[in-house]
Amino acid sequence: MNDRQQSRNGSDEGVLGNYLHSHIVAAASGVRLFEQATKVWKHSSHASTLARLTQEVDADKTDLESLAARLGLAMPAGKQPLAWIGAQLSKVNPLNPLRSRGSFSGQLELETLETAVQGKRLLWETLLLLAAADSRLDASELERLDGRAKEQISEIHKILLSTVPERFREQGR
Repeated sequence: MNDRQQSRNGSDEGVLGNYLHSHIVAAASGVRLFEQATKVWKHSSHASTLARLTQEVDADKTDLESLAARLGLAMPAGKQPLAWIGAQLSKVNPLNPLRSRGSFSGQLELETLETAVQGKRLLWETLLLLAAADSRLDASELERLDGRAKEQISEIHKILLSTVPERFREQGR
């Protein structure tokens, strides 16, 4: 099957495969970003929430990899190093290298986590739309994953908003 050939189920296999692979690469980085944020917030009231979110984001990555494999679109061996490299770069935590909750970098870190999950949610919404014409896609599974992403966004947003004052308060006050 060439890269632009359609499957019997209506999805362009090349486009869908590349789309899923891009999200798998991003998911590997996302898991590492959540792991780093969990370390930053480990001595806060948000530690358990971020630890749970990290586990959920990792499970979502596994679900995405399984979905791609079921569709016969598993990540080609040649692209796998991209996911690994992205994950390793994310360990450096470029958004918050000093691992500080109380600075602008802590704000950027939380904003990035929320944005990353919003990107994942758009993936699930896209696949839900494709499920109408592609019988290989399980709409109920995608709705569950989309619902979980909505909850993750809400929880990250609550953490972000509740911790803004500590980041932007003048030093010494």
